[in-house]
Amino acid sequence: MRSPYRIPLLLTVVSMTLALSGQADQNWFFGWHAGIDFNGAQPLATNGAMNVAMGSATISDASGELLFYSDGIKVWNRSHEVMPNGAGLLGEEYVTQAALIVGQPGHCGIFYLFTSANAPSTDALRYSVIDMSLDNGLGDVVAGMKNVLLANPMGEKLTALRHGNGVAAWVFSRALLGDALYAYLLTEQGLDTIPVISHVGQNTFLGCDAGFLKVSHDGTELFHLGPGCQIAEIFDVDAAVGMLSGAQDLFMQYDLPNVLISMEFSPNGQFLYFTQYIPFDSTSVIQIDRATGIRTILDADFDYQGHGDLRLGPDGRIYVAHQIEGFVDVIEYPDLPGAACGFTPAGFALQVPLVSYQGLPNNVLPYTMLTLDLGNDTTFSCATEPFHLFVPTTINGSFSWQDGSTGPTFLVDTSGTYSVEVISLCGSAIDTLLVLSGDDEVDVDPWSGILPNVFTPNNDGENETFPLLPVPMEKMSITINDRWGAPVFRSDDRSLLWNGKKDNATIPCPDGVYFYTGSVQYSNTCRMYDRPIQGVVQLLR
Repeated sequence: MRSPYRIPLLLTVVSMTLALSGQADQNWFFGWHAGIDFNGAQPLATNGAMNVAMGSATISDASGELLFYSDGIKVWNRSHEVMPNGAGLLGEEYVTQAALIVGQPGHCGIFYLFTSANAPSTDALRYSVIDMSLDNGLGDVVAGMKNVLLANPMGEKLTALRHGNGVAAWVFSRALLGDALYAYLLTEQGLDTIPVISHVGQNTFLGCDAGFLKVSHDGTELFHLGPGCQIAEIFDVDAAVGMLSGAQDLFMQYDLPNVLISMEFSPNGQFLYFTQYIPFDSTSVIQIDRATGIRTILDADFDYQGHGDLRLGPDGRIYVAHQIEGFVDVIEYPDLPGAACGFTPAGFALQVPLVSYQGLPNNVLPYTMLTLDLGNDTTFSCATEPFHLFVPTTINGSFSWQDGSTGPTFLVDTSGTYSVEVISLCGSAIDTLLVLSGDDEVDVDPWSGILPNVFTPNNDGENETFPLLPVPMEKMSITINDRWGAPVFRSDDRSLLWNGKKDNATIPCPDGVYFYTGSVQYSNTCRMYDRPIQGVVQLLR
């Protein structure tokens, strides 16, 4: 039997719309168990399980809650416990950018963790995949997707940049030797392990492995620092193809001192901030105004183990690691020149007795999250089969449809209002869709309910049986009685009709009027009808 409702594939899926989670950078973990929580009106000192001298990486969900963090050797979940498969990563200690976390576009809860090692090492640049649906939602490294080798030998430098399409991501690393910068593309389909290679800037050699790659906050420039070989250069970035060009030698352009430790862009890109190291003497923090070329020393610390990495926080301030101290320095207004930038020594106190070392967490791209779009309110034709709305399986979360059902799909088989709410680590979203019937057949009964009132079973081949049905029937039940109420025919078979004989056997019934009662079931393309039937029919030969 046909379904009573038939709707076409006008709305095939709950479509995906890519948005960006702006809370990915809300938690930092670094140094000796130190941490900063940026979720409040003011940052809050917190603590973690990691003890790391230099580079680390952290990631938070769409509401700013911690997901996990790593030093390139282990991965800790939001409960500050090592993930079940989160130990034994082949990064190494004392690496400037030991780890980088990038969310896979279009896959809520899937993250790529890139790790680097001390060069020259056979464990130079690798990645592992973390699925936050594993371990009861605490996340774990996916079996078979751990410590996958990308390139060797490579330097200790890792950063990421959003693709020009606003969805995919480029992951940049620097070859250990020569002038090659590698760009790996991460898309909804996964990681392309064949890099885009730019030969640009100065050649590096053994001893140049440490340092940083950092992207300007507008995504148009990439900075490369090689402290061991006095390299500080900026390239233009073509985010559509991952290529670099137009190298600027900052040492020559701004007469920079040696040795530089780290660098950060101001939010507006006009100012460059450096930490400088004078061996066995002192460290300092320097601002360069790119518009005027003016160099300002913001702070000098006559402890040669003083200042370390610089990093722009989600609150718009730049934080400066301070070696073996219970604080980090802060640049309050990094878009202002000279002393107006508000450099504040010991501007943020860490939890006692936790201390900062040389590193701060690597940069975090706002990762792609999914919002829902059920489409526009629509009308449908009911000439085809029902269809399903579905939440993409790339969402790790809970679902609630308008009727309270919680599956990832919902069958649409009639007019009505349909909605779904999704709650996930990438955020929450709800959308509603009104589906209306637009088929003229929906409210049109294909049969008027009138049966013929005469039939002539005289073997002439015309009008030989009763009833003569004007539309195909799904079911039929009929009883025919003579004028005295005696039954002459009864059938529950839609194909068995009365031929004018007693019980359709051999004895012809006499001409005259007969009475019938019963019911029929039939449909148009959208609706099933159940109707009683009754009336009289005259038998003539």
